[in-house]
Amino acid sequence: RMRRDIRQALPNSIRITNAGASIEFLHTSDGGRYRAKLDAGGAGDILKFNSADTSFDVLGALGQVPSGSLVVYNLNSTGIIANAYTQDNLAIIGNTSTTEHIVLQPAKKFPLQSPLQRFFIVDTPITYSCIEGELRRYSHYSISSPAPDLNALSYKRQAKTNAIHCVFTYEPGTNTRAGLIKLQLTLTDEAGESANLVMQVHVDNMP
Repeated sequence: RMRRDIRQALPNSIRITNAGASIEFLHTSDGGRYRAKLDAGGAGDILKFNSADTSFDVLGALGQVPSGSLVVYNLNSTGIIANAYTQDNLAIIGNTSTTEHIVLQPAKKFPLQSPLQRFFIVDTPITYSCIEGELRRYSHYSISSPAPDLNALSYKRQAKTNAIHCVFTYEPGTNTRAGLIKLQLTLTDEAGESANLVMQVHVDNMP
């Protein structure tokens, strides 16, 4: 479950918190390419970057009618610019959107253009964390720049033992390779015997 969720993370949205015991990311449900130029006949709705815009055409079509939030060119999870957690490159999708045309409500001026004209649809943040002997999954909470207070959020239990210890690490990607996440869980039973589970997950870092 963790691997499936992480592979659908918004590029460059991985955050490791709580001394490596928690991992947070923005989960994507879809994505595509926005129109940047008018067609040969001068028609089409392009996504403007020099001012706030309210709508644009999708090149091709999405797999389903979009809802949630839309992100363009996410470069990091900690900076001020091009960081979806600060919402400077994030817009709310209007309910009149279709698979071929997206409406933004309210209008949005994105700070940077995507070199590949890409956008992503984000449906929820997700956090996995080891707390009180449980591995917990949190979702459907507000996107915010500081990491959320997990004590104030509801969760679903993913695993529980007498003791469970998580160590999550993240190596950001480069121009030549994808990012890499290492998931390490140590499970200890009542007799004191432990099992160490390790998995590596490659994540897309091309925004």
